[in-house]
Amino acid sequence: MTRQNQKDHEKLIVEQAAAILGVSWIFQKDIESPDFIISESNHYFGLELTEIFAEINDAKKGSAKKSLESKSQRKIDRIKHEYEKKDPNKTPLDLKILGDIPKRDVDPLLNQIPDILISKGIANFPKGHREVFEIYSEKEIVKIPVLKVFATHAIRSRWYSISDRVGFLDRNPIDYIKQAISNKTTKIPQYKEKSGDDIRLLIYANRRMNSGKLMLSDDPLSLDIQGFNVVYFFSFPESVTIFRKDMLSQRFPKV
Repeated sequence: MTRQNQKDHEKLIVEQAAAILGVSWIFQKDIESPDFIISESNHYFGLELTEIFAEINDAKKGSAKKSLESKSQRKIDRIKHEYEKKDPNKTPLDLKILGDIPKRDVDPLLNQIPDILISKGIANFPKGHREVFEIYSEKEIVKIPVLKVFATHAIRSRWYSISDRVGFLDRNPIDYIKQAISNKTTKIPQYKEKSGDDIRLLIYANRRMNSGKLMLSDDPLSLDIQGFNVVYFFSFPESVTIFRKDMLSQRFPKV
């Protein structure tokens, strides 16, 4: 992801969090530390973003789960590109793959998918038509499917790994939130130099991915926000919890 793409992604996260909170946040400036200067009703504050995952992250290497998801998606994007080169109709497919995609020996099986799709002529069927097929390894004596593919003629194209989207939801991610706050606390003096005394932290987890299936329980919590004026936890794309100093959390949307 390029720096500009990353910035656009961060803006999307901020905009969706603001929509859930019911506030009008206006981007005043894109900077590096913190990520944004925001205005709200003529008040300005610095906003830093950080993403957390369903594991304690290695400070240098980041999230192992996220790394595997990214590896899977790069492989899927590659075969999607190959399919689109071979299909003159550029048929949009909603395509889901079940299997251990990051494994290197799976690559030759993934490479078969574009040709199989072309041979099935899915472009000739109406939207909503689905084809399901399995791909086997020729190395194994007992034929067990390594990949299972669900391909639907759709309105828009979307290819992804089922394993990266399906998983258990952690309803008590407070340790991950605390870690994220601690990782950013030492930079507060630097943030204040750029954007003033009101420094806020937006922590988000992408619940659409297995690595980000984090959501706080409904119990009100207080939390040491370690020098930040406000900390937001965004369980993307559904809810935002606000932590303020010496106060119980507030959850939006309220239920």
